[in-house]
Amino acid sequence: MRSTLKKILHPILKPFAHFYLRKVRTYSSRGLHLQIQPSVFHPGMYLSTNIFAEFALQLNLKDCVVLELGAGSGFISLLLAREGAQVTASDINPIALATLRANAAANGLNVQVVESNLFTSFSPDDFDCILINPPYYPQSAKNFTEAAFFCGVEFDYFHSLFTQLKDGLHRADCTIYMILSEDCALETIHGIAQKYGFHWERVRAVRKRREWNYIYLIQRGTDGQNRE
Repeated sequence: MRSTLKKILHPILKPFAHFYLRKVRTYSSRGLHLQIQPSVFHPGMYLSTNIFAEFALQLNLKDCVVLELGAGSGFISLLLAREGAQVTASDINPIALATLRANAAANGLNVQVVESNLFTSFSPDDFDCILINPPYYPQSAKNFTEAAFFCGVEFDYFHSLFTQLKDGLHRADCTIYMILSEDCALETIHGIAQKYGFHWERVRAVRKRREWNYIYLIQRGTDGQNRE
């Protein structure tokens, strides 16, 4: 019931959220001040960004080469850059990329901003750590706003992601973390990862506003076993 209700009230479909996100908004948190353009994932309206940010800050990534894949506003990238990480932030949305560059400049931080559909513009081997807050609702995206939430009817995003990781990831010391909500099709996504030779280890579970968010360490494995 809760899952069904949440889908009905999904932020993409809620009139208030739709109206709110049509305008440029500001967001201030953890000493950063951001402008959020329409069609860009808003870090303050959804739980996952701040949960993932808190986790990433605890990883002690100073001097590490980090990729935030699908960075949106760049909130996490900017936090890590401030801590001394060498950060690349990627997205497919040109408005998000422009927003990210503007936010980096406004906060006096250095982040490399790259337009990329997953790993089309770089190799996963280029990075010490990769952070992924993916779209996971199984619907087709009609625009960039929806692309931040919808992964394709057949979970196309995840098939592409793990295909590219399988083909492009060779170094053993690259750590990959992904955050997912309890409301997404966890077993299906796990199965896709397993199909391409990756297993999962749940490293963090956070419950806020009666919703669980899980952070997984993704690793290449010979057995494809998932560890909850």
